[in-house]
Amino acid sequence: MNEPRSGLMNDAIRDVKWSLGTLRSHPGFALVVVLTLALGVGADTAVFSVVNAVFLQPLPYHDPDRLVRVWSAFPQDGTTRGTTSPLDLDDWTEQNSVFEVMGGFPALTLSGFVSTEGETPEEIATSFVTEGFFETMGVSALSSRERWICEGESYF
Repeated sequence: MNEPRSGLMNDAIRDVKWSLGTLRSHPGFALVVVLTLALGVGADTAVFSVVNAVFLQPLPYHDPDRLVRVWSAFPQDGTTRGTTSPLDLDDWTEQNSVFEVMGGFPALTLSGFVSTEGETPEEIATSFVTEGFFETMGVSALSSRERWICEGESYF
């Protein structure tokens, strides 16, 4: 039983020596091999970082496995995930007997607001949300010297 294993090891050692000798005798080819390996490892690392952040890490909210997103459906148009009107959301909230809290946000974001809290001004994306949104997400509203958001209304 030891012979096949030692023969396999001998073959592997012989292959590594031959590969290193070939790379030493052809430095241009060796450079291409090293660069190809470096690019491959870098690309794999980048892809894994994105997959890890998007799919493997839990959402940064309280009880993310209990969050549900609900859409309006319009079968006559073939739309299964359509936008919901504020009036529909109000009706759903009033008639709700399933969810603990319901909150809403529009599909669009607003821009043009500038934060001056750091050394350089920074444009920030904002959105209007319903009063149940913060409770649904398990976070508290943002508060600062220049602006605050409270009870579904924003004050600037």
